Amino acid sequence: MMVIFLYVTDNSLSVRKISLSGTNAVSLAHNTPDTFDTVVDITYMKNALFLTNHMTVSSYHILKIDLATGNESLILSTSSRLGGITNDGQHLYVSLPFSRRIVKIDLSAPALTNTIGSGATGNSDGIGLSATLSAPSGLFFKNDEIFFASLGSHNIRKFNINNLEVTTLLGNNK
Repeated sequence: MMVIFLYVTDNSLSVRKISLSGTNAVSLAHNTPDTFDTVVDITYMKNALFLTNHMTVSSYHILKIDLATGNESLILSTSSRLGGITNDGQHLYVSLPFSRRIVKIDLSAPALTNTIGSGATGNSDGIGLSATLSAPSGLFFKNDEIFFASLGSHNIRKFNINNLEVTTLLGNNK
């Protein structure tokens, strides 16, 4: 029988593994002074969980939890506030709500690479850095496209990871 797990974060600042075939809930990671303060979002890729979190008001991290060993490791640290996280099977994509951008992270040499969003507040569609965003959050990947909420302009938008075209699907300017 195949066991399916759901990974969630909760208000106790933990990451939990829940068996969907029963009622088991196992804590994988807890808030400790040297790991994380607040988990913002979580994504699964290649038998690992990747988390965006806040350590302090000026220190934000992307962490990896290896599901085979339970080991936690720091992928990168930044002074830019992190939001949603998703992946395409090879790269991570993270929203920077206050910088009004979505960035790509290559795990072979972790660094934030601006992918979409000019940094100016707005809701104009465009290609890559010419598009304007307003508090992007809630990233979801499917079929070479990343869907996201633009909280500041109350829109649902997407961009194609190959040509970086940003399109508004639903909301104020549709």
